[in-house]
Amino acid sequence: MNRRRLLTTLSLVTLAAVAGTAPRSAAAASGTVAVLPAAIVNSAVQNGPKLTGAMETVLKGKGLRPLDATLVTRAVSAAGMKLAQPQPLGRLAALGKTLKADYVVYTRILSVGKPINARNETDREAVMLVNVVDVATARIKHTYQSSVAFSDASNNRQSLIPDAAAREAAEKMLAAFLKP
Repeated sequence: MNRRRLLTTLSLVTLAAVAGTAPRSAAAASGTVAVLPAAIVNSAVQNGPKLTGAMETVLKGKGLRPLDATLVTRAVSAAGMKLAQPQPLGRLAALGKTLKADYVVYTRILSVGKPINARNETDREAVMLVNVVDVATARIKHTYQSSVAFSDASNNRQSLIPDAAAREAAEKMLAAFLKP
């Protein structure tokens, strides 16, 4: 890019920011959020509601309004969505429109178990992926894959994610989306 184009681009960005048309984060704007039930790809089924609840708590804490979980679950079921399988953006956005939501939060628990680099027999790791879809544009507003480490002395192959680890994962995965 030549110097003149660069200066023009910088001037337009500055002008947009001064005029108040710079993009705003989700936290700056209030809105309703359809938090879909966390999908289980490879994990104990009890981890889904725990992570879904943590996502709702984090969003509420930042001023967004999660829709009633029962209403969302019924709409997912009525749409015949199999959330453990990747869902097309258009389908997620259409579900959000049906629910009259501004955003759809689609979380998948990809795996929970003993990590390859475990130092102790009780070390466990949960790997999760979140996509936040802007319903109005049917585009991804935010996506983040994260892992959270925890300890599980039960030696159970399908470890349960502790509440604190679920909350930590939700905060980590939504941090950039909620940043003012």
